Amino acid sequence: MMSKVDYIDYFMSYDEFHTKYLEQNKPCHLSKLYTKQWKCRKEWIKDNMLDTSKLKLCFGDAIVPVVDCSKKYYSSNVKEDMKMSAFLDYWMNRGDKILYLKDWHCQREFNHVDIYNVPEFFQSDWLNEYWDVKEESDDYRFVYIGVKGSWTPFHADVFHSYSWSANICGLKKWLLYPPGEEVFLTDKYGKLAYSVTEKLDSTLYSSVEKGCDPIVVYQKEGEIIFVPSGWHHQVFNVEDTVSINHNWVNSNSIKYMWKYIHEQLVKVIKEIEDCKDMDGFPQQCQLILNASVGIDFSSFYDMLVKLIKTRLSILKQIEKLDKDSNIEQIRDYLSQAFITSVRNIHTTIPNISMELHLKYISNDLIKLQEVLQLLLQHNDSKVILSKELHKEGFHLINDIKSYLT
Repeated sequence: MMSKVDYIDYFMSYDEFHTKYLEQNKPCHLSKLYTKQWKCRKEWIKDNMLDTSKLKLCFGDAIVPVVDCSKKYYSSNVKEDMKMSAFLDYWMNRGDKILYLKDWHCQREFNHVDIYNVPEFFQSDWLNEYWDVKEESDDYRFVYIGVKGSWTPFHADVFHSYSWSANICGLKKWLLYPPGEEVFLTDKYGKLAYSVTEKLDSTLYSSVEKGCDPIVVYQKEGEIIFVPSGWHHQVFNVEDTVSINHNWVNSNSIKYMWKYIHEQLVKVIKEIEDCKDMDGFPQQCQLILNASVGIDFSSFYDMLVKLIKTRLSILKQIEKLDKDSNIEQIRDYLSQAFITSVRNIHTTIPNISMELHLKYISNDLIKLQEVLQLLLQHNDSKVILSKELHKEGFHLINDIKSYLT
């Protein structure tokens, strides 16, 4: 069992990071080298504190989501929308409340503003690649601004995706639990503990003593924490803190996303199994699944198919290039299949060879094909998805197999 996470204080290659952390689903802690040039670190902070006048000028009229950390609402906190200017007034004066601005889609709402650069390790981002181009456009890129004492309850990230979190200023304390340890912190009704720092009732949490201690990480200004898929965590702002956070999925974590969606469906079916003989039971389960976790089989199918089509299209374009084509032109095509350069978030092509680019893109297609096949073979998919969609899906699977052989 891990007792601490690796601290990376040099510029690691993409290939090394991929092998050590993405493939192994292993957390790590990146030094401030990786955020040194970010504009938000230079422009939002003054004398090691949040420059409220600067943020008011840029974002004062924005409506932002804010939670009250002293008020529990089921397994979370009471949330309300506020004007950014009002939240910044609170920030300066405080009072008794402990408010935390969380899950603000700053980059989506102000996509003309140059705020930060996505580290190359995190640029193969399928979750945001897919949601950025949907008609009901959304994203999983957030800004958090929390006063000292604010915190986030015990949880795992959306869809059991990866996440990375970069401190712009302040100090966070992370409590990290490897996948599987959450069962010891789940009550007899199947609900996760609200806080793992409180003494848990042994009549509700009968297995709590069998679990491991958390891995504790202190994250300073400029540092980044990589949280792998399914790692549950609780986070405290030890000082006033501002952070940038992304949820994301790639070829290594798409299988965890599918596993999570499937497990949540099993829970939904169990919850309403008394109605299993009703007409349209599978469809009703999908409606509940989408309402409870934010995705269903149809949306997941659509995501997989769009990711596959994009990569196949780009690789087919590369095949058409003649032998005398400029190397940089080929690299440009490869980078399109590797990174999501949208929302004006500045990205760079990972410094790897064309051979490695092709290797990773081929690996993307292999993993996408494997998960799409699992989805299509699921009994509920045969009812939920039309015959045309099944035909399309299996056709793409065969396309991938043909291309890779």
